[in-house]
Amino acid sequence: MAKNKKMIFRYNLKFFILFLFIVSCNYYPSSSQVKKGSLTLPKDWKGEAIYLQGDWQALAGIRPYEDFLDYPDEIFTIPIPSSGKKFAGDENRKTVTLLLHVELPYSSYDIETLSIMTRKVWTAHNVFINGNKILENGIVSEIDIEHFPRVKPKLGVFPYVRVMDVVIQISNFSFVEQGMIEAPILGKSDEVYSLLYGKKFYDLIVMLVLILFMLVNLGTYISNSKDKGSALYALLLLNTILLIPFSSSGDRLILDIFPGMSYYVVVRIEVIFVSLMVPIYLTFLRYLFPKEINHKFYWFYVSLRTASIIFTLPFLSLMFQTILTFVVIDILVTFYTYWVMSLAVYRKRPQAKVILIGFTFVTLSIVNDSMVELGFLNSYHLTLYGIVIMFFFHSTAMVLRLRTIYKENNSYSIELSKSKEELELRVEERTRAYRDAMEQVKDTNKLKDRFLSIVSHDIRSPLSGVSGAMDLLLSDSEIEEIDRLDILKKSKRAIDGLILMTSEILNYAKNAAIRILPNYEIVNLSELISENTMKIAGLVLEKRLVVDTNFHSNILIKTDPNLLGIVLTNIFSNSIKFTQNGGRISIQVEENKDYTRIIFEDNGQGIDSQRLNSIFDYELNYSTQGTKGESGTGFGLPFSKEILDSLNYPIQIHSKLGKGTTIEIKIPLTQHTILIVDDNVNFREKMKVILNSFDLPLLIIEKEDVKSALKQIENLKMDFIFSDYAMPGMTGLDFAYELKEKYPEQKIPLVIVTSWSEREAHVYREIETKGKELGVLRILPKDLEQSKLQNAILEFIRKL
Repeated sequence: MAKNKKMIFRYNLKFFILFLFIVSCNYYPSSSQVKKGSLTLPKDWKGEAIYLQGDWQALAGIRPYEDFLDYPDEIFTIPIPSSGKKFAGDENRKTVTLLLHVELPYSSYDIETLSIMTRKVWTAHNVFINGNKILENGIVSEIDIEHFPRVKPKLGVFPYVRVMDVVIQISNFSFVEQGMIEAPILGKSDEVYSLLYGKKFYDLIVMLVLILFMLVNLGTYISNSKDKGSALYALLLLNTILLIPFSSSGDRLILDIFPGMSYYVVVRIEVIFVSLMVPIYLTFLRYLFPKEINHKFYWFYVSLRTASIIFTLPFLSLMFQTILTFVVIDILVTFYTYWVMSLAVYRKRPQAKVILIGFTFVTLSIVNDSMVELGFLNSYHLTLYGIVIMFFFHSTAMVLRLRTIYKENNSYSIELSKSKEELELRVEERTRAYRDAMEQVKDTNKLKDRFLSIVSHDIRSPLSGVSGAMDLLLSDSEIEEIDRLDILKKSKRAIDGLILMTSEILNYAKNAAIRILPNYEIVNLSELISENTMKIAGLVLEKRLVVDTNFHSNILIKTDPNLLGIVLTNIFSNSIKFTQNGGRISIQVEENKDYTRIIFEDNGQGIDSQRLNSIFDYELNYSTQGTKGESGTGFGLPFSKEILDSLNYPIQIHSKLGKGTTIEIKIPLTQHTILIVDDNVNFREKMKVILNSFDLPLLIIEKEDVKSALKQIENLKMDFIFSDYAMPGMTGLDFAYELKEKYPEQKIPLVIVTSWSEREAHVYREIETKGKELGVLRILPKDLEQSKLQNAILEFIRKL
């Protein structure tokens, strides 16, 4: 792209130099100095075109040449070129007759004919040479209604004479004080013709160049519709293209095409395009430099100029009276545009310098030409050069802008491709989630049945224990008081445990369609086993079972005591149910460096090997009667397996029919506790997979919102936290604030992951800045590549 940029720039530069060379061939006449209505040309004059500028003699009104001889006291002088104000004078003249006496040198050059060309803006005029009318431009009249201006340069031809009196009769009702009387041009006919048609040629060249620029920018806009700058620039070029054939400062090419077009139509159209020029340019700058433009001022100015077009054009007198006011306003706004561009340059906005340089060139050239026309400067007309230079610089700026947009679009295309892939993955995940949700909706009745079965199973066992204890008390009147009291206390504890279990089962029911998320804390495993086996001690007494326990009294683990308690009760209940009267049940706890193992062993009736394969399946499992005909639901072990999976505790069952059953639960020993907080279960799973891939002794806890995460931290200290940014209720930054306020001494490392990627730089940087203020270790985008995300997480974990 850099190579293409240089090629385009060199191409524009070559074209620019070539155009300036062509324009430089345009011949501009030199200036003469008329003094007191008289001019003597130098001896070496060869017929070159000259401006007849200086002090002309004048009489008020439409007068013949003879009146200059008969009424010498009424003669006054008018500087030509002249403003309309000087032309009108204190008397507010509408008509004036000018006289210039010209003496040509004796010439050996072959000059057969001479010509005079005039361009009297907003006027009508007749030109006489030695009493012969050679040029009539419009209708000259003392009466306003008969006056008709002609606003196009015109040329008159006459034979070469050495002495001539040039008389110009002018009527100026249309523009009065705002008009401008330009100096006529005198010279050999071919020289003057060359000026007249050369001006047409160069006007056409400028229009052609602007059309090419406009088409290029329209093409840029069409290929990249986001770049409204190209469209606005094309509109500015179009306005300039349309203005040139109507402009009084040009040759009014429109009258060559439509010679019968009304003067007032031409004027109205010119005023429209002139009025639109500065507003369009200001709109163009507003798009390029929005932070530098005062938007209230912009809308005020655009509304004012729009109103000026709508309300003054229908009324010619009002239009002529207000033109100068609005020209002054436009000039002031032009100064404001300089301020805007200078401010953009100071703030280092892209292409601001190039645009400012171009605008400066055209402004200086217009000022130069105005000074030349008014006679204050003796210089060349430079507006043509200025326009070409400005559009060269502006086009260069737009090329640079196009290059920047191309690079950005290319970058966006790459990012869009990545985002598309990620979006497809997310859509796939969402589709899968919706599919799963539909399956869950279809299984609503199954979930209801499961819940009722779990309630039936888990409440029946403790109630059966309490019932057995009550039967024992009622049937054996010889039980001692101390034993009776012990049985009552155990029954009371069983009922209390039953109430707590009911609460936990209800919590499970609320989350039956989603995953179980345990609430961990430091627990004494020995006490937990004792509490949950005591709930159904009545059943042990009823069947006269022997229960052996083999574990010491102070085994501490990290677990959810309520969920693990349900599992312990279920397994112990099954051992009682399937062990004959007088049988034996053993409960052991073994510890090593990797696991704490809980082992339930009984010498009951055992489980058929075929049924062992489906014992944890809700759909395939079925209830088996106990040794005393106890019925069940078949949901106890599947539910227990579901809880153990949520705790990440493996379970194994070994059984032989008629020999008994051994059930082993493995509780992994962990060194560090990692908390993942995200309402998206798929991302939590993704994080768990990454963390488990490190093969480190980590306890990974999941929470779906900040509230539950804070509750978890109250019960167990975290070593590291990964939190989502956008979650229901509170954001990841809110979480960081709560951690800082409630647990300042813990200084828990926190990493926030967010769906806002680095492509949305303004949002991502804002989250990053606020995160640093709150002590967040790092902000990571969720769309980070898997390998990079894995490496970043590993780097954090290694520092624990």
